[in-house]
Amino acid sequence: MLLALSGALLTVSAPLALHDVLRDAPPPAHTGGFGEPTCLTCHFGDANDPRGSLDISAPAHYTPGETYTIRIRVRHPELMAGGFQIAIRDADGLQAGRFVVDTTKIGVTKLNDVSYVHHVRASTAATGDSIVWTFDWIAPDRADALMIHAAANAANDDASPLGDYVYTSEMRVPAAASRQ
Repeated sequence: MLLALSGALLTVSAPLALHDVLRDAPPPAHTGGFGEPTCLTCHFGDANDPRGSLDISAPAHYTPGETYTIRIRVRHPELMAGGFQIAIRDADGLQAGRFVVDTTKIGVTKLNDVSYVHHVRASTAATGDSIVWTFDWIAPDRADALMIHAAANAANDDASPLGDYVYTSEMRVPAAASRQ
């Protein structure tokens, strides 16, 4: 009887421990792009609920080697905490460019040579009904069309994976037209 009880306690506390770890950083490769899963792997709630949004402010086109500021905003009326993950890749799914981040607010995790920019614990608290993250992206030297894939979580901050809202976004960014 005691063994069954301790197993039940582990089952209940394991999701809470995972939730706490995800507050530090999401697992890499959860942007929804190139067949990847999203935040819905760990957060159970509605996807792309119309009462909220995930907005990405990025260049409509880029010039190779130039630096651009990327802005991510997740919004929902029930948002108490949140997180995000984004990757910028070429058509083959390979890393495109590099990121410059303030590591007190933004993290970068690499997996299979792809850099995933994401929240860190210090940047998960909501201000009103939204959270905004910004970082710089240095465009690659080559002039290929690129894809931005992002996923974000508008969480209710109840230390469980339930009742959260997950948003995804995809954006195509071509290189600027050649100027002669």
